[in-house]
Amino acid sequence: MIDSHAHMQAEEFRTDLEAVLQRARQAGVKAIITASVDLPDAQACLALATHHDLLHPAIGLAPYSDLSQLEAVISLINQHSQKLAAIGEIGLDYAWQKHPEQVGPFRRQVELARELDLAVSIHSRSAGKYVLDELSDLRAGKVHLHAFSGSLKDVRRAIDLGYYLSVTARVVNSERVQQLAMAIPEELLLIETDSPVLSPFEGRNEPANLAPALQKLSELKGIPSQELEHIIDKNAEKLFKLRN
Repeated sequence: MIDSHAHMQAEEFRTDLEAVLQRARQAGVKAIITASVDLPDAQACLALATHHDLLHPAIGLAPYSDLSQLEAVISLINQHSQKLAAIGEIGLDYAWQKHPEQVGPFRRQVELARELDLAVSIHSRSAGKYVLDELSDLRAGKVHLHAFSGSLKDVRRAIDLGYYLSVTARVVNSERVQQLAMAIPEELLLIETDSPVLSPFEGRNEPANLAPALQKLSELKGIPSQELEHIIDKNAEKLFKLRN
């Protein structure tokens, strides 16, 4: 299994990361895309990935972060582009209101991803339509819509654009996530935990929770779990240019 979006450099893993990664391996996780949200987070993400072969870094400036860090983050991306699985997480966050100041940094990072032939990992809270508008306008090619919460209409549009969508571990017990999962064709399906948040159980989330998520997806789609795991892993390996 491949966790397509997590934050393993988060403070919540500071004291027991080795144990968390060991549980992930035991559960069958073979790669984790660990994404950053700002400059210090990106630096921590890169440092961790040099010490843990399970981790593959994605760095970017999230829309809810300090946007004045954009140039420094772009410089870091250019400096380490050969090590990156993706640029992310980036996107738009309109949870409380529209924020036009987020659009420029988002577009800049999508354009950079195209130049570097990297995937983008997209945050789109309460902004599904607007994110798709920007990505479509920019002719973005390698797109991962992480923890997508848009309407089913937006999901269908994303599918038509050929974008990958990930189902979170909350598919285990969330009817809404289960509906999303059923709408995504297998060839564009990814799974993620978004660790340390979005746990399907009480407490902190971690990559080992991909195992019950995959089992639930297998039941929902009527595809044997081993077969479905192979399909999803191949999707992630293609998008993030991971080696088998």
